[in-house]
Amino acid sequence: MTTRLRPPAPQDPGPDSRIVYMDGAFGLFHAGHVEILRLAQGLGDFLLVGIHTDQTIRVWTHNCGN
Repeated sequence: MTTRLRPPAPQDPGPDSRIVYMDGAFGLFHAGHVEILRLAQGLGDFLLVGIHTDQTIRVWTHNCGN
């Protein structure tokens, strides 16, 4: 089951808003993640972040030979 959380935005994106999407695996969240999220946020008006599941990451690492 997937749970989607959406905190209320101060305003909804308008037709001219720049929405930036970034996804990643943030298992051990660290300062580098914070920095890349801040950089991504600066590219637009809204930042939408996707987080990969543990299962997806296991498949990726298995397919990479790690």
